[in-house]
Amino acid sequence: TVHGESKVFDATGQVSHLQPRDLLPGIGVYGQHEIAEIARSPQKCTSLLHRFIEGDQNIARRKNDVKESLEKNRKDLLELRSTRESISGRLAAMPALAEKLDMFRAAGVQGYLSDKALIVKEEAILDSTFERLGPFRDSLATLKEALPVDQTFLSPNALKDLPRQELLDRANDVIQHFSDELLESTAKIQSALASTSRDLEQIRSEWAALKSKSETEFQEKLNALGKGARDAQEFVNLSKQVEQLQPERKKDEFLQKAEEELREQRAALLRELHDLAEQESRLLAKAARKVSRSLRDRVRIQVEHSGDRGPLRSLLKDRVKGRKMEAIEIICSDTELSVRALAADCRSGAATLQSRYGITDHQARSLAGMSEETLMEIEELVLPPTSEIQLNTGAGDDAPSWHTMEELSTGQKATAVLLLLLLESEAPLIVDQPEDDLDNRFVTESVVPRIRDAKQRRQFVFSTHNANIPVLGDAELILGLTPGNEFGADKAGIKPEHAGSIDFSSIRVLIESLLEGGKSAFELRRRKYGF
Repeated sequence: TVHGESKVFDATGQVSHLQPRDLLPGIGVYGQHEIAEIARSPQKCTSLLHRFIEGDQNIARRKNDVKESLEKNRKDLLELRSTRESISGRLAAMPALAEKLDMFRAAGVQGYLSDKALIVKEEAILDSTFERLGPFRDSLATLKEALPVDQTFLSPNALKDLPRQELLDRANDVIQHFSDELLESTAKIQSALASTSRDLEQIRSEWAALKSKSETEFQEKLNALGKGARDAQEFVNLSKQVEQLQPERKKDEFLQKAEEELREQRAALLRELHDLAEQESRLLAKAARKVSRSLRDRVRIQVEHSGDRGPLRSLLKDRVKGRKMEAIEIICSDTELSVRALAADCRSGAATLQSRYGITDHQARSLAGMSEETLMEIEELVLPPTSEIQLNTGAGDDAPSWHTMEELSTGQKATAVLLLLLLESEAPLIVDQPEDDLDNRFVTESVVPRIRDAKQRRQFVFSTHNANIPVLGDAELILGLTPGNEFGADKAGIKPEHAGSIDFSSIRVLIESLLEGGKSAFELRRRKYGF
């Protein structure tokens, strides 16, 4: 039922764990007017082509994997960029500090303070030794969280009744041995970290005692300097600041290399995503050609790569500030649009955007002002392919008269979609009152012949008030539904004499009565038409 969860019942009336598509893969079920709804949506019309695709069926999964990798890459790059900006702010002060140090050296202050400068350097080195242990402590904590290895899936209960339980029991032993060895190694690593920390603390304690002695001697030197004491102290402070910034410079160099690697990885992922999207479009275009050949007298389809600009339009509406709709529509209507090129143009600046897309300076500056995160999201977009469906509205032997979906009536649009649904498939097709949205001429000329031909290979189930479908379609089974209270309050049912093929007289009477308006109405129409 609509908005409800599908339920499958077994022969005893119990709810099964199976879903309809588990029992009937590929089944098509379309409610009243649903075909007309599909006909109004270019995206839904294009999706109908997917069941005719031949070739690599894993493209969608691979695209999702690449998209997930790109999202992680984007987050890593933005985080790394933020860290580098913070470091750059601190390193910006380094040239001025170095220049001041040179002035003090020229004044001879360094001669008094050489030992103190070495102490500052020693302290920075000693601090670095403790920092080196940090990653190992973090890794150990992560490893301990994962231990012992979960073996529930190999427990006796999990393996119960399996034909090769003994063999799988051996896998349990292997995993148990692996877990035990990791626990033993973890204990050794923890012990090594503890002993290393103790040894380093001992070294730092001995160094602190020597430092204290040296600082006492240093203070005596400062006292002897008299008026130069203030300059000397400033020199020491400057030296300390420079020494503290040295690791930051090395860290920035390391992060710069990491950023370059991430950008190279990103470029490769974007190329792969672009290639997968092109493969998908090619397969869809091939499916369109196949469908066009099958329906060559009635329907033809052409696929446009990246034709659906909806994802880009939605993202830009959400992220661009100010008056934006005109610029967005100009960009999205560009027949040569590339999301990667658009992101590159935005990074180049407003002048490039103005020249490339012919938008105003204000609009260009709004686009160029988007954040790097948004530009990354833009270049990660995959604009889905679209299809142009055309229907031949010519009658009989008339010359073909091809029209796009935008040019067709509702009934003609629904006819084109139904003809696609009727094409070869091994799965049943169920449609509620298909004639509601179809032109009657197309039912007779296009739909019914397809049904009659395809029913040899596929099951069709239609609910209909149009006699042309069961009669001209040569239905194998016709069921006449009787309303009212004959089968209980507010229920309908099927009388035995109302179930059969057109060969049964009771069925012919039923069709004549329900679908044709009765024998007299049928005869009256025949005389009026002059048949």
